[in-house]
Amino acid sequence: MCPVCWINGLVAFLAGMGLLAVDSPYTPFLVGIAAVLTMYSIWKLWEGYKKWKTFSKEQRSQNWRAIRRFVYGLVVGSVVTSAVWYSVEHEALHGNHHAPVHSHGTDK
Repeated sequence: MCPVCWINGLVAFLAGMGLLAVDSPYTPFLVGIAAVLTMYSIWKLWEGYKKWKTFSKEQRSQNWRAIRRFVYGLVVGSVVTSAVWYSVEHEALHGNHHAPVHSHGTDK
Protein backbone atom coordinates (compact mmCIF):
# COMPACT_ATOMS: atom_id res chain seq x y z
CA MET A 1 0.00 0.00 0.00
CA CYS A 2 1.05 3.53 -0.56
CA PRO A 3 1.96 4.67 2.97
CA VAL A 4 0.71 8.22 2.51
CA CYS A 5 -2.67 7.02 1.24
CA TRP A 6 -2.89 4.37 3.94
CA ILE A 7 -1.99 6.74 6.76
CA ASN A 8 -4.40 9.41 5.48
CA GLY A 9 -7.14 6.79 5.27
CA LEU A 10 -6.42 5.51 8.76
CA VAL A 11 -6.36 8.98 10.30
CA ALA A 12 -9.63 9.91 8.58
CA PHE A 13 -11.20 6.65 9.80
CA LEU A 14 -10.05 7.24 13.39
CA ALA A 15 -11.32 10.83 13.31
CA GLY A 16 -14.67 9.67 11.92
CA MET A 17 -15.06 6.99 14.57
CA GLY A 18 -13.97 9.47 17.26
CA LEU A 19 -16.75 11.85 16.22
CA LEU A 20 -19.28 9.07 16.70
CA ALA A 21 -18.26 8.86 20.36
CA VAL A 22 -19.07 12.52 21.01
CA ASP A 23 -22.38 13.14 22.74
CA SER A 24 -23.57 16.66 22.08
CA PRO A 25 -26.60 18.57 20.82
CA TYR A 26 -24.97 18.51 17.37
CA THR A 27 -24.91 14.70 17.17
CA PRO A 28 -26.78 14.43 13.81
CA PHE A 29 -24.31 16.89 12.28
CA LEU A 30 -21.36 14.95 13.75
CA VAL A 31 -22.72 11.65 12.43
CA GLY A 32 -22.80 13.22 8.95
CA ILE A 33 -19.20 14.36 9.25
CA ALA A 34 -18.21 10.92 10.55
CA ALA A 35 -19.89 9.26 7.57
CA VAL A 36 -18.07 11.55 5.13
CA LEU A 37 -14.73 10.92 6.84
CA THR A 38 -15.35 7.17 6.79
CA MET A 39 -16.16 7.22 3.06
CA TYR A 40 -13.04 9.31 2.44
CA SER A 41 -10.93 6.84 4.43
CA ILE A 42 -12.23 3.87 2.45
CA TRP A 43 -11.50 5.72 -0.80
CA LYS A 44 -7.92 6.55 0.32
CA LEU A 45 -7.30 2.96 1.42
CA TRP A 46 -8.58 1.69 -1.95
CA GLU A 47 -6.42 4.22 -3.78
CA GLY A 48 -3.39 3.06 -1.79
CA TYR A 49 -4.14 -0.56 -2.60
CA LYS A 50 -4.33 0.20 -6.34
CA LYS A 51 -0.94 1.97 -6.18
CA TRP A 52 0.46 -0.97 -4.20
CA LYS A 53 -0.09 -3.31 -7.14
CA THR A 54 2.38 -1.37 -9.31
CA PHE A 55 5.20 -1.19 -6.71
CA SER A 56 8.37 -3.20 -6.91
CA LYS A 57 9.36 -5.62 -4.15
CA GLU A 58 11.81 -3.08 -2.69
CA GLN A 59 9.19 -0.32 -2.63
CA ARG A 60 6.74 -2.65 -0.90
CA SER A 61 9.33 -3.47 1.75
CA GLN A 62 10.06 0.22 2.39
CA ASN A 63 6.36 1.05 2.53
CA TRP A 64 5.62 -1.67 5.07
CA ARG A 65 8.40 -0.31 7.27
CA ALA A 66 6.89 3.18 7.08
CA ILE A 67 3.43 1.83 7.90
CA ARG A 68 4.77 -0.22 10.83
CA ARG A 69 6.59 2.82 12.24
CA PHE A 70 3.39 4.84 12.05
CA VAL A 71 1.37 2.10 13.78
CA TYR A 72 4.03 1.69 16.49
CA GLY A 73 3.93 5.43 17.11
CA LEU A 74 0.14 5.37 17.23
CA VAL A 75 0.13 2.53 19.78
CA VAL A 76 2.85 4.10 21.96
CA GLY A 77 1.08 7.47 21.84
CA SER A 78 -2.23 5.87 22.82
CA VAL A 79 -0.68 4.01 25.75
CA VAL A 80 1.16 7.10 27.03
CA THR A 81 -1.95 9.27 26.65
CA SER A 82 -4.06 6.68 28.48
CA ALA A 83 -1.54 6.48 31.31
CA VAL A 84 -1.35 10.25 31.67
CA TRP A 85 -5.14 10.71 31.66
CA TYR A 86 -5.58 7.85 34.12
CA SER A 87 -3.10 9.45 36.52
CA VAL A 88 -4.74 12.88 36.13
CA GLU A 89 -8.22 11.49 36.76
CA HIS A 90 -7.03 9.28 39.60
CA GLU A 91 -5.36 12.25 41.30
CA ALA A 92 -8.48 14.38 40.81
CA LEU A 93 -10.70 11.70 42.34
CA HIS A 94 -8.47 10.69 45.22
CA GLY A 95 -6.04 13.56 45.63
CA ASN A 96 -7.50 15.25 48.69
CA HIS A 97 -7.31 12.61 51.44
CA HIS A 98 -7.80 15.15 54.22
CA ALA A 99 -11.28 16.25 53.20
CA PRO A 100 -14.09 15.66 55.66
CA VAL A 101 -16.08 12.49 55.16
CA HIS A 102 -19.31 13.16 53.30
CA SER A 103 -22.37 11.40 54.63
CA HIS A 104 -25.69 10.95 52.94
CA GLY A 105 -27.86 11.43 56.02
CA THR A 106 -27.55 7.86 57.29
CA ASP A 107 -25.36 8.83 60.27
CA LYS A 108 -27.37 9.95 63.30
